[in-house]
Amino acid sequence: ACANALRLDPQRFAATVCTVRTALDTADFTRATQLLEQARSAGAPEPQLSRLRAELAVASGHGALDVEAVQTFLRTHRNDVPLLVSLARLQLQAEDGNDADDTARRVLSLSPENPEALYVRAYVAYVDGHFGTADELLDRAHEGARTVSLRARVAALRGMLAYEDRRYGNPQALADEAIAADGRCATAHLLRALIASRDPSAQRTALEAAAQGTDTPAEAIARLAMALGSNAQGCALAERYVRMAPDGYDRRDVDDVRSGCR
Repeated sequence: ACANALRLDPQRFAATVCTVRTALDTADFTRATQLLEQARSAGAPEPQLSRLRAELAVASGHGALDVEAVQTFLRTHRNDVPLLVSLARLQLQAEDGNDADDTARRVLSLSPENPEALYVRAYVAYVDGHFGTADELLDRAHEGARTVSLRARVAALRGMLAYEDRRYGNPQALADEAIAADGRCATAHLLRALIASRDPSAQRTALEAAAQGTDTPAEAIARLAMALGSNAQGCALAERYVRMAPDGYDRRDVDDVRSGCR
């Protein structure tokens, strides 16, 4: 239906939004980029165009690469909630927990109980080891989740909690639930990789799926780079990690991989 609407009226921005989101849902980032360029050339309105660009950056796992671009646009659209949500998610990808949490809190001051902002805060709490807080925030995010993507990420992050502490559930069951909801959920594939820590082949397969999924955590890229070492693919992934999370938690180990690259 989206593609048909776009063919009938290529300058209709609502149809472009629909087709871009469809491309993002299928991790077809090249197609989404092409559609956004067509929309820009056709004079698509702001701030809607920048919102979609930010959503593409998040889905592609750009992290720090696009933080500054979103911040620049926010200088003139200071309280644009969709852009602030994308900024928080990019900061989370960049493993900049303090800024991600601050931005998520700002979203919640403008849009109380915003489920994406609650999810960002839950992820930061999980990374910081505040599992009870993360669990409570995930309950609230789950209650407000309206997209398949967010429902999958909530299940996957709860699975990460359960991997650390079984009081929060069965990590394998939660990974399966997340994958069933959204097969391209990178966080769910990262969880599968953690569960498969004693099976290097299964772990690598899960990490490769995470690297090719949507909203990929930098941790998945770092783990795969370290598993591959200083071959061509490992070196490319190490560079990807540095671009998306230049001050990330795994920077030192990733730099060890990079030291063996040409």
